[in-house]
Amino acid sequence: ELRSKKTGRATFETLVRDTNDIEPWSRADSLQHCLSLIGYFDATAAVDATVRAKIAELGILSLDEHDGSTNLHWFVITAAQKRLTKNGKDYQVLRVAGDKGQTHNVFCWGASHSIDFPLLVPCVAEVSKSDFGFATSMPKLKIIGGKPKRNV
Repeated sequence: ELRSKKTGRATFETLVRDTNDIEPWSRADSLQHCLSLIGYFDATAAVDATVRAKIAELGILSLDEHDGSTNLHWFVITAAQKRLTKNGKDYQVLRVAGDKGQTHNVFCWGASHSIDFPLLVPCVAEVSKSDFGFATSMPKLKIIGGKPKRNV
């Protein structure tokens, strides 16, 4: 059975009116929903256009474009796991994404368990690559537009 165009239009207008007071999602909420639903998001959407322009101007490449040398690279943290070395020292494994949507694990040495990294925020770090994957340390990691939170 075909529906009337007037009924469909009236239903649409009613839905628009009923949902008019709902706040739009923030950029972080939208990215978090994409990540949880499909496991992928565009990391460049998490980075402000002015920040992207400055990163490009400085010649900092995405972690997706890592060529094996120890250089500065940018990425977005999507998750962080707190771990201990066999000697009992704190470190964290960061799950990060680059501009091409590839996800990588980055070992962040010296990251205390009292530190909570902000998620879906752009970061720049001096990253090295070994047989175990990517690695950096806290002094070599810079969070753009924020700081890691310390749990006391």
